[in-house]
Amino acid sequence: MSEIKKCDEKAISEENARIDAEKERLYKEFLKDCEVEGDTLKKYYGNGGDVVIPDRIVNIGAEAFKGCKGLTSIVIPDSVTSIGSSAFFDCTGLTSVVMPNHPKRQRPSSLDIILSGGKTFQSQNDETIIAPYTFGRCSSLTSINIPDSVEIVGECAFAGCKSLTSIAIPSSVTNIGERAFYGCTGLTSVRMSYNVRYIGRQAFFGCTGLTSVAFPVNLDSIEIGDEAYGECTGLTSVFISVSVESIGACAFKGCTNLKSVTMLDNALTYFQGFGNTCIPSHLKFIGAYAFEDCESLTSITIPNSVQAIGYGAFEGCTGLKSVELPNSVKIINRSAFAGCESLTSIVIPNSVESIGIRAFERCAGLKSITIPNSVTSIEYKTFEGCTGLTAITIPNSVTSIGPAFAGCTSLMSVTMPRRLAGFMKKGLKKIFCEQYKKITFTLT
Repeated sequence: MSEIKKCDEKAISEENARIDAEKERLYKEFLKDCEVEGDTLKKYYGNGGDVVIPDRIVNIGAEAFKGCKGLTSIVIPDSVTSIGSSAFFDCTGLTSVVMPNHPKRQRPSSLDIILSGGKTFQSQNDETIIAPYTFGRCSSLTSINIPDSVEIVGECAFAGCKSLTSIAIPSSVTNIGERAFYGCTGLTSVRMSYNVRYIGRQAFFGCTGLTSVAFPVNLDSIEIGDEAYGECTGLTSVFISVSVESIGACAFKGCTNLKSVTMLDNALTYFQGFGNTCIPSHLKFIGAYAFEDCESLTSITIPNSVQAIGYGAFEGCTGLKSVELPNSVKIINRSAFAGCESLTSIVIPNSVESIGIRAFERCAGLKSITIPNSVTSIEYKTFEGCTGLTAITIPNSVTSIGPAFAGCTSLMSVTMPRRLAGFMKKGLKKIFCEQYKKITFTLT
């Protein structure tokens, strides 16, 4: 038995020696095409093809494979703990990437990771990031498995990966950087991490193949950055949980086919329906141009928590027919509902103190509106071009009116305070323009 054991040990030893010799040979071959310093691959000069990085390499330097258009596949061993920014940027022929199981991405020397304008997250020693531009413009890359140790997807990490069809964001990821998946036009499916706290500016901008977006119910508080899903013209539905704290400016701007936004309220009951939108019930502000040009939306319900509607928030939503404003709203900003030509009526609650310039401009379908006693001024062009408006009631609280009703060609009835009418007698033509002679004024 001892002789057999010795033979087995000898065979194993010989096999290990053969493997080590082969590894050494492959490593020397690899070095012919590379600049390696210590355990860091600084630059690859080879023709590409299928590349397997030897397990002696621990770090892949910034721009190591940048512009290597002949590279078709890359296998990154578990020994690699750091991959620099733009490491595979513009590798347009790259179709396959095997990532290490426990990667440690390069961190900026300042330890600050800038994800979006003014938004900074402090990098801790145990954080793992995919560095900025790592796989940017790898236009042939069809899929990639993000390891479940990654916590931050850096700026433009996969921007311009036009052939990428699906992506699973693992539960370890908390932040998705600015323009991380910008212009990934082939992307049709994104499975979002339930731990994501921040989706950066233009993170999925121009992902025209994306048809739906779902944020899991058990998310922690989350911010959707400016233009995060802008120009996603294939997007038809969005599901957002109650954890969403803010929707950034132009977040869904230009999503011309967006028809349904499904939300959960605090009681976990569904609000849903074709063409209907409900916004999470703890939002305080709807960002500027957040839903601009979402032409397929037909109705909007805004919860009691919202205090301000941002500039142009729903501008150009030409299919919007119904809007419910809660008593919490104090400010309707400039152009908030401009160009909502299908809107037929709206009730402005008594909480509203300010209605901005052009707020309802070109709402051609609007037939009547009552302005509450809380409003003190009606601004320039507020209702200009509301060609369907037939009647308007101006409350006692209003002390000033600008040229607000130009182009209201159907306006025939105006109810307003006697005091205000007397004060503005010479200014009626300026306020109501060519229509003022046809209007019947009722003074109160």
